Amino acid sequence: MKFLPEEHTAVSEALATSGIPRDSFSFVKKKGYLHILHQGGHEFVFFRKKETKLNEHLQWVDLTNYYLVEGRKKTLLPSWEAVMVEFRQWLANLAQTR
Repeated sequence: MKFLPEEHTAVSEALATSGIPRDSFSFVKKKGYLHILHQGGHEFVFFRKKETKLNEHLQWVDLTNYYLVEGRKKTLLPSWEAVMVEFRQWLANLAQTR
């Protein structure tokens, strides 16, 4: 999975406004997943999957699905904005534990 420029910008802005030092995070791409690692041992993992499906009118439709990964559990999220909501919540939880 490529980390798209708009995704990188959104994640960078969220990190900048979180109040947590940027250098305490690292990014790892592994097996198509993007891992955002905090030096405290916490990680936020997601991936994007493009699919083409037939709709009810028998026309091909390109879909982009985002998944949040927690352990072995993969949760389908409806949009990139939903991923960012989860990411900001994760950052808020990290800021509280500091």
